[in-house]
Amino acid sequence: MYPGGPSFLNILDIFLIGLAIYFFIKLIKSPEKNDSSPLSTQEVEELWARLRSTPATTPTSALSREEEFLKGAKLAYLKISESLSRQDWNLLQDLLTPELFNQLYAQLSKYPPSSPPKILKLEASVKEIRNIGEKEVATVLFQVLLQENTDPHPKTQEELWKFSRHSKIANSTWKLMELEVLKN
Repeated sequence: MYPGGPSFLNILDIFLIGLAIYFFIKLIKSPEKNDSSPLSTQEVEELWARLRSTPATTPTSALSREEEFLKGAKLAYLKISESLSRQDWNLLQDLLTPELFNQLYAQLSKYPPSSPPKILKLEASVKEIRNIGEKEVATVLFQVLLQENTDPHPKTQEELWKFSRHSKIANSTWKLMELEVLKN
């Protein structure tokens, strides 16, 4: 018999089951879910730091870390998409190449900020990784199921994003250099 008798055991069992359910839900909670609370710049830098590594000497260096790269790319997709809608230019400067930042700023700053769409599902796959001079460029295909705030019907969208980093600099950070909507 357990200390405290059967009532102690029942309360302990209920507590442990509840605790197990809580941690199970936390474990399976997907990072693709759109969180309405924006991340701080420091949190984004920590997430994006997942994509830092030692200098790449061959195009296959990123392929060997494809799963880790795709996690970071998905986080970047969510954060960049949200920041573009909200026009959070300070955060975008850290995540985009200067050329893309200037291009998007010129296009979007004319319009008022908007609420970001709700991302219902986000899939990503690496299409190509190659070296161009001293840059390593990774092309990622995103397949997104999203719901605009003004439309009750979800839509599917495909986007091709190109990330780049300096391949010869240790801890070089990937930045978005180009994006293209393929299917809207």
